[in-house]
Amino acid sequence: MRHVDSTSRRPTGNWGENFIECHHTRPLAQFGAGTTKASDLALLCSNYHRMVHRNRQGALSVEELKAILAAP
Repeated sequence: MRHVDSTSRRPTGNWGENFIECHHTRPLAQFGAGTTKASDLALLCSNYHRMVHRNRQGALSVEELKAILAAP
């Protein structure tokens, strides 16, 4: 995913580059101690990571976020 400013929908240029956050694709409470695998993680820009966790009923999946961002 490319980083896009969520308010203007324009690329943020250098200010939005080189920031990445690690998102657990399953809530940490579902993991046993020391069982996180690379396949359980997704790397997202800071804005997209915040968007995934925006819903208080539960996090969106990365696929759900992609669908929302692709909608007209």
